[in-house]
Amino acid sequence: PAGTLDTTFGTHGIVTSAIGSSGVAQAMAIQSDGKILLGGYAFGTSGTSDWDMALTRYLIDGSLDANFGIGGKVTIAPGISHDYGYALAIQNDGKILFAGQATAASTEGDFTLVRFNPDGSLDNNFDADGIVTTDMAGGVDAVWAIVIQGDGKILVGGSANNASGSNNDFALARYNSNGSLDTSFGSMGKVITPVGNSQDSGYDLAVQSDGKILLGGSSNSASKFPGSNFALLRYHPDGSLDASFGSMGKVITAIGNSWDTAEALAIQGDGKIVLSGYTYDGAQYDFAAACYHADGSLDMNFGIGGKLKTPIGATHDGSFASAIQNDGKIILAGYSQLASGQYNIALARYHANGSLDMDFDSDGVITTPSGTVHAIAIQGDGKILVGGYFNDGAKNSFFLIRYWP
Repeated sequence: PAGTLDTTFGTHGIVTSAIGSSGVAQAMAIQSDGKILLGGYAFGTSGTSDWDMALTRYLIDGSLDANFGIGGKVTIAPGISHDYGYALAIQNDGKILFAGQATAASTEGDFTLVRFNPDGSLDNNFDADGIVTTDMAGGVDAVWAIVIQGDGKILVGGSANNASGSNNDFALARYNSNGSLDTSFGSMGKVITPVGNSQDSGYDLAVQSDGKILLGGSSNSASKFPGSNFALLRYHPDGSLDASFGSMGKVITAIGNSWDTAEALAIQGDGKIVLSGYTYDGAQYDFAAACYHADGSLDMNFGIGGKLKTPIGATHDGSFASAIQNDGKIILAGYSQLASGQYNIALARYHANGSLDMDFDSDGVITTPSGTVHAIAIQGDGKILVGGYFNDGAKNSFFLIRYWP
């Protein structure tokens, strides 16, 4: 039945991998041969008390791929202390791009891209050593999303903080296939966009069929301070804001009356845009989503007035990843917190109009002990893969879970 664990995968549908003394998976990608990449960060793998970027690869059955790295695992420390991996993409030639944040000499984080050959070795044709770091605005920068364009150029999105640390903005950078910044994009390859009155963060990225770029996340709002709203921006392919979208390229959406944070972005087959994450009403967090027409206006046929929120557990629920199935159904994935404080994996599936799909575990919602989802992918056969991290009470480990569609 839909939503049940696929027991042919791993151990009863679940795979866990310890990496370092603690590992947190944040991103997933499926290769053309069906092998699965899971990326994030792990503690203490380089012999120091730091977080390092960490990557694992699995065969179709969920077993670690012994031909990748060392026993299916790769770790790398591109900075001088803490380094984090948040986004993955696979090129047409099979090379792997892993993006996130590395700590530079001045102790701030920079945009970071690492490119690996298919066997997990560094690709020295990418900026000579396989690693590219970019200081965006003098402060703390982080890549949260990556897309490889049809022309092979590499687009990353995230957030950039100014040198004083007082303001966080949406940020994009685009690179040529050799790792050099694409100077035809924005200002010498970079675009930084203030949205609200202080802290703005872009968390997910998508490129439309016409080449326009969507970056979604959250923005602090003076009207809700210290709260935030969903924020969705659209750019032309050259990095300039698309004034035909929303208000001069920006759309701000209040879901609840306090904190609203959008973590994931997906484009439906009809071109509508689904932005999802979580909302806080002053008492608890719930799954949340909004659906927009191509011009940035809310789709009033979705949920209630273009928005939905779904309480799942007894206390806090958060959605960090989304996917749209071939039949148009929408899956949000993250965590649900029990009254005991335990975090359970949580998935909710919706029809294209935002109503819960009652064929999905009979009520539209699935919870699986005990962890948090940060990545989701739909396999070619329709099976649903989620990745994130389990906590066994002592440490975190990478996990993959596969469900029937």
